[in-house]
Amino acid sequence: FRVLRIDRSYKEPETEALQVGSEVARLLQDYRNTCIRRGLRNDASFFDSNKELIPEPLRERVWKLLKAFIASEFMNVPIGPKWMYVEGKFAFDSDLKFLGTTKDAWLSPRVAFRSVTDFCYYDPATGELVIIDDKTGFGEPDDLQLRLYAHLIQIAWMHYHNSISQGMQLQKIRCVFNNLATQSKQELEFEPGETNGMRETILERIREVNAMTEWPARVCSMCKWCSVPGCEIRQAAQQALVTAEASPVISIPDKIELPVDAEKALLFVSFAEDVVARVKDLLKVWVEEH
Repeated sequence: FRVLRIDRSYKEPETEALQVGSEVARLLQDYRNTCIRRGLRNDASFFDSNKELIPEPLRERVWKLLKAFIASEFMNVPIGPKWMYVEGKFAFDSDLKFLGTTKDAWLSPRVAFRSVTDFCYYDPATGELVIIDDKTGFGEPDDLQLRLYAHLIQIAWMHYHNSISQGMQLQKIRCVFNNLATQSKQELEFEPGETNGMRETILERIREVNAMTEWPARVCSMCKWCSVPGCEIRQAAQQALVTAEASPVISIPDKIELPVDAEKALLFVSFAEDVVARVKDLLKVWVEEH
């Protein structure tokens, strides 16, 4: 977080999947904020008026996901809740004490755990705390994420009300993955005290991370989406590629200035594509057999 958001000494590569997901998230955030500001339950015209503002290379994929959102129950925004957050940023200290949702809280040196929710609100009519996470199809939904949300957002809600009598009004917590890519939802419901076991799970992970001394941390370098500079796993894969039999280069090209550089780069791309194709074939066979 510090490298990416505070020092800004490194920027993650923006894949097309990341760009599509970011664009959808931006539009859904604007849509919900617009409905809340105008007191509207829904506003289908919002997306039509913003369609041409979507970058052309991404428009088709983004629009397909937005149409799934428009056709879903999540198109409706509740009217009336006093406790409601769109892209809410919740910050917690090392004891999971709630620090707030302001920028100062988010960037505070006391923060040990951060959570961002796409949309959450408390419905006083039903006593229900609702947490919605929009998925664009990239990455597998994990129930653990919903359990984390249920526990952490409940802490934030209790901090806001700050009284036992009001706290007793909370009847249940409903957490939903709104999967736009498959036009489906995954939903879990919890009693208020049912998520308390998540506290120790989070604290244990905080202790684990704080005890790490290597760089990159092992928990990061094992991630399949890893883009951490100096990642040992990624470096090992790259080293295996350039040292493979028949590799036309001794290192992966990182700049092209002369015609000979371009020729070497082309040779490497052709070689690497062939290697990747062979590995994909092996994976395909394995998947079919297993």
